[in-house]
Amino acid sequence: MSYLFNDLVGFKDNAIDAFNRLKVSNPFTLFDSQHRYQPNDKWDTFGVTGGTFSYAINESAINLIVETTAGSKVTRETKRVFPYQPGKSLLNLNTFAFNTPKTGLRQRIGYFGITGGATNGIPYNGVYLEQNGLTLSMNLVSGSLGTTITAYQSERNGDQFNGNGSSGRTLDVSKTNIFWTDIEWLGVGDVRTGSVVDGKPVIAHTFHNDNINTTTYMTTACLPIRYELENLTGQTGSSEMKQI
Repeated sequence: MSYLFNDLVGFKDNAIDAFNRLKVSNPFTLFDSQHRYQPNDKWDTFGVTGGTFSYAINESAINLIVETTAGSKVTRETKRVFPYQPGKSLLNLNTFAFNTPKTGLRQRIGYFGITGGATNGIPYNGVYLEQNGLTLSMNLVSGSLGTTITAYQSERNGDQFNGNGSSGRTLDVSKTNIFWTDIEWLGVGDVRTGSVVDGKPVIAHTFHNDNINTTTYMTTACLPIRYELENLTGQTGSSEMKQI
């Protein structure tokens, strides 16, 4: 399940938006994706080397599946990109369950992708949660800077979800979770990432971009929602990520 809002009460220190303003408006939904009764038609699926998906009708969920061959990969991406409105924070919530982490398996979920098509030479931009083997990280990928800024679990400036943070929780990505991102894009703003715990948004890491870079921190905030599962090294047994 995926939702995008142009504003939402509660997502910065529980009351302040990415522009440090008190949130008093109702959320305005830009996108809503659910898979009740059948897979909806809001997504494109790209599978190579045996990568595919199946519909779990009793779960209202999509299972992304890769095989044992190295390079087996499946990607689910929205057919639309979503408009960022200057002066408003853009909030994205995704529900998911990763495969149990294992060496050689890379799993990603977030608000990122290639904008304008690969033939136009526009690279990846966006923000995502990644489980690469046994390593968990938050990532900001930037076409304008030509790099990916990675915050590993021990490097996060928010709750590290190691049991010692404000939430008191350890994040088990093989269980169902809600991943959220909140974007301020004036070319220079903050990008916040986190999980929802007991109905409350908890900030895991904030990518600060003011007074740091020499250009915009990413090409655009008008991006798709994307899920990726890839077998990098030829793992024994198939693997499965759940898109809810």
